[in-house]
Amino acid sequence: MELFELRACLIRNGFFQLSRNAPIMNRMYLALAVSIFICFLVAPVKVCEGQDRANQNNVPDLSGAWRIEWDDTVDGKLSDKPKRCFVKLASKGRKLTGEFKGRVVGQKRDAKFSGEVFGGNAPLVQLIQREKGYTCVYQIYWSPGPNKIPRGVWHDTRGASGEFSMLKFQ
Repeated sequence: MELFELRACLIRNGFFQLSRNAPIMNRMYLALAVSIFICFLVAPVKVCEGQDRANQNNVPDLSGAWRIEWDDTVDGKLSDKPKRCFVKLASKGRKLTGEFKGRVVGQKRDAKFSGEVFGGNAPLVQLIQREKGYTCVYQIYWSPGPNKIPRGVWHDTRGASGEFSMLKFQ
């Protein structure tokens, strides 16, 4: 039954007569209909929030100091002589922030990182490096397991791309 048909049926049967003279049953039916309608609106939101909280527990803790090694080609492997830099990340739930620590290929960089973790047990992580006139996006599939070094692909606004890995310092 469509919404306008339901409304017409309710009006026809006097459910919207809320005057003092209206029968008490009409007011009770209206209250019931409104309650059910509100439940249908609110229930899906609560279920989704519960699922999000459950997945929140599976998010890897990415806070801390990281060494990032990268090359300038996308070929399925990291080169034997990759470039290196250090990044400090802070994670709050699924959101990430960070900045470079020290020089990057001999240069002082004023970049800020932001990012997000998507998924649960084996999530996808996206970091975005922003600085004046330049943006680089890092995407990585976070493989489960203690001995796996996370590896991914980066792309920047200059049209370059490559592979990278992240190693956390204790």
